[in-house]
Amino acid sequence: MKTEKMTFEQALEQLEERIAEMEREALPLEEAMKKYEEAIGLLNHCRKKLDEAEKSVSRLTLEDGEVVLEELDES
Repeated sequence: MKTEKMTFEQALEQLEERIAEMEREALPLEEAMKKYEEAIGLLNHCRKKLDEAEKSVSRLTLEDGEVVLEELDES
């Protein structure tokens, strides 16, 4: 599956697998570099998904006895 189509959870699982493979195996340099590049792509995808989620988070507050939906500050 292409990274762009993965959910956050799928990408995180794949990232953890790549890291575990690099830690436990004595890989030839080219294969290690390939896994490293894949891991970086997965990491960037996870960061993008987290940024998207953060931007869409809202907070419910109670003002004057009424529930108000308040957008969180993006700073």
